[in-house]
Amino acid sequence: MNGSPGRPARLAILADDLTGALDCAAAFIATGSAPYVAVNGILSDVPPESRVASTNADTRRRGVEDAASAVMEFLPKLTTVGAELRYVKIDSTLRG
Repeated sequence: MNGSPGRPARLAILADDLTGALDCAAAFIATGSAPYVAVNGILSDVPPESRVASTNADTRRRGVEDAASAVMEFLPKLTTVGAELRYVKIDSTLRG
């Protein structure tokens, strides 16, 4: 991932639950990306060296409309970490 000069690009992951946020972030450990997981949904504390920021919207047990609303609310927050790529992870059974 390439970013602007002096600032690495980031991948922002929005998962449906904490397990998904951790699971997705863990996939980047072998690449040396130093993933950061925000367990409380706050991405303002992401260290500059982290190229992957992951959090959860806690949508797995929500209804369709409520989950969609929560994801739409989170999307602008993903850009605050300088993310050029965004990934929304949902449960394999399509919940959340």
